[in-house]
Amino acid sequence: MLNPETIRRRGMKLEPRTGRPATIADVQLTFNHRAGFGNLVRVSTSKAPPVQGVVYEVDATDWAKLEKSEVGYRCEEFEVEVEDGLVRASAFVSEPRLRIVTRDPASCLPTQRYIDLIRRGADYHELDETYREWLGSLGSVPSIQPAMLDTAQDRWTRVGLGLAVLIAALLWYH
Repeated sequence: MLNPETIRRRGMKLEPRTGRPATIADVQLTFNHRAGFGNLVRVSTSKAPPVQGVVYEVDATDWAKLEKSEVGYRCEEFEVEVEDGLVRASAFVSEPRLRIVTRDPASCLPTQRYIDLIRRGADYHELDETYREWLGSLGSVPSIQPAMLDTAQDRWTRVGLGLAVLIAALLWYH
């Protein structure tokens, strides 16, 4: 929800300029949600700068739209730093079943389209220059790659389909 284009596309009444830049400590932005979408992962140390984003006050109607659109995410509370102190804020974090299966979440790359949306949002909200430079340094892929669809849920789906084919074959031969 960093990018005003996304807010408008989702039909929210939220005014993008009302967002307050915020920083979350001990969290890393990764792209290990299914298809290379963003996720916040708690870490003790990170080579990446602290995650920056925007805090909004959202009414019940817009919150319902957010929850409906953030498929495969659950809401988690964080203490975030804004210009005038610390506040509690909710953020959407990937459900474990929809995280890309990998030993290193930081190795997952976003699609070019997705990272461009994030970069434009960071510029729009004038987030810290160091953070924007870091976003600019991230690699990307032109489109969704097969490895980006390798989640626990996808693996269980494939196992289920394989079993169904096996059962059908056994029934056919009997």
